[in-house]
This record gives sequence, C-alpha cells and structure tokens, in this order.
Amino acid sequence: MKNEHHLQDLIATFLDKSRKKGLYSEQTILKIWNEEMGDFIVSHTKSITIKNGVLAVKLTHSALRFELISQRSQIIKKLNDAVRLEVVKDIIFY
Repeated sequence: MKNEHHLQDLIATFLDKSRKKGLYSEQTILKIWNEEMGDFIVSHTKSITIKNGVLAVKLTHSALRFELISQRSQIIKKLNDAVRLEVVKDIIFY
C-alpha cells in the first residue's frame, strides 16, 4: 500500500512539473463520463470531447439532452469532484 501511494505522488509531481496535468485530467474526464453517468446515459452518448474546459457531448436522444441540460451544473461538479480538479467549466449537449 505504501508503495502505491508513493507512486501516485511521483506521478502527480511529474504531471505538475511537465504541465501535462491538464491534458491528463481532460482524458480522465472522458473515461469518468462512462463510469459516472450510468448505463442509460452512456448508451445514448454518441460522442464526447473536451477542449479548453468545455465538454461537448453528442446524444442520440433529444429528451435526454433536455434533461441533462437542466442538470448541467450538477454534472460539472460530479465530474470535477471525481478528478479532484476544476477541469470541466461548461458542458454543451447537442
């Protein structure tokens, strides 16, 4: 266990110093979407991208899009909490 935490600290230090943390965090958000949003939402997600803190999510179900728009701020918080950083600043559902 101790070595696992030490390795995590080394990786975090490397990412901070190499300025790759933002890119790493954005890629992590894409993975977390599939883990955190549930099977129904994931099954109706056609594509998802993130650039400059804006998550763009293409959905196959228009009623779901309207529902997620109303929950935008909660989803942003949920995703950012999962990576412990403010990576997602806005979400566009289309």
